[in-house]
Amino acid sequence: MDPPHSTAGGAGGNLVVMTDRFEGYAERQIREAMERGEFDDLPGAGQPLPDLGDTYDPAWWVKRWVEREGISADELRRARQERRWPGT
Repeated sequence: MDPPHSTAGGAGGNLVVMTDRFEGYAERQIREAMERGEFDDLPGAGQPLPDLGDTYDPAWWVKRWVEREGISADELRRARQERRWPGT
C-alpha cells in the first residue's frame, strides 16, 4: 500500500502529492509518471498557450474543429440546411 503521502521534486522545491487508498487508476498513473519525470521537457513547455490572448469566442471549439477536419463552408452550409453534421 502507498504511504499516506509522497514527495515529488519540482522547480519550487518539493511538492507534496497527497495519495490515499481511494486514488483512482488514472490519477495514480499520472502521479507516478510525474514522479518519474515523464512530463519534464515536453514540447511547448514554458510557452504561452496558442490564442490565449484573443477575446473570448463561445464558438472557438467549433472553429478549431472545422479547421482541423478541413470542412468547407459549403459543407457546413449544407449540413445546417439538412440539420446534420458532416461525416454522420
